[in-house]
Amino acid sequence: MEFKKLLAFPVLLGIFFWGVHSSLAESFPFSDVSTDHWAYDDIQNLYDLGIISGKSANTYDPNSSVTVAEFVKISMETASVNAEEWLENDFFTDGGWGALQYISENDWFYSYINAAYLIDLFDKTEPDIDDQNYEPDYTNYLYRYPNTPISRVNATNILMNSVNLDECMSAPEENALIDIEDWSSPGNENYEKWLSINTAAYYGIITGFDEDGHPFKPSDQLTRTEAAAIASRAYEAFFMEGAQHAELVNLDFSPNHESASPGCQR
Repeated sequence: MEFKKLLAFPVLLGIFFWGVHSSLAESFPFSDVSTDHWAYDDIQNLYDLGIISGKSANTYDPNSSVTVAEFVKISMETASVNAEEWLENDFFTDGGWGALQYISENDWFYSYINAAYLIDLFDKTEPDIDDQNYEPDYTNYLYRYPNTPISRVNATNILMNSVNLDECMSAPEENALIDIEDWSSPGNENYEKWLSINTAAYYGIITGFDEDGHPFKPSDQLTRTEAAAIASRAYEAFFMEGAQHAELVNLDFSPNHESASPGCQR
């Protein structure tokens, strides 16, 4: 399963991407990612930036899934959004929507999920599990499932919300992702999700799989390799020094959920 032609866009103390790790480039330590792996450069890029680390000192485990909390952290660090700055506006300790039933202040990801909710990074996402208590009128319930593997569609939405572009790409590209073509109609319930995916594709962050019609497979779980690939591409397109599209990014997030307005979603 390759994101090799994905889109052209672009951790827990030893459990995932964020062990204690120097931000200075170090020799690449992962024996399970060969130099001819399609995402070798992307994985090394985020490793050198200190955004990801391995499952162990010498393994990356490229094909295992990524959780909601893990990908939120990756997206925010790719965009240099400082989660600690949002603790003053602590939504969860105020008991918002019964959040503390699902998230503890002692969780390693607490500040990231709190900040992501406040700046609306969960906009246009839905839980990736069959929850009998899920109320579809609300789109921000994904935060209740931080340890659930994240889907490709939710990951794309969160990443693009972190990038926060001023403008979405509403015209389908030539090589449309065949399995979500129906979403491209403004009347479709998934239209705003499609805007994120189409915009990500426009900037080369993602494409589809190398199959007939290049399907996007929105419900598939995102792998650690794919997470590194799309985050690295987003970093290179929008955030690194001299990035070609840096002027399109708007990081003026508002400090409460009601007024937050991430781009490419409205």
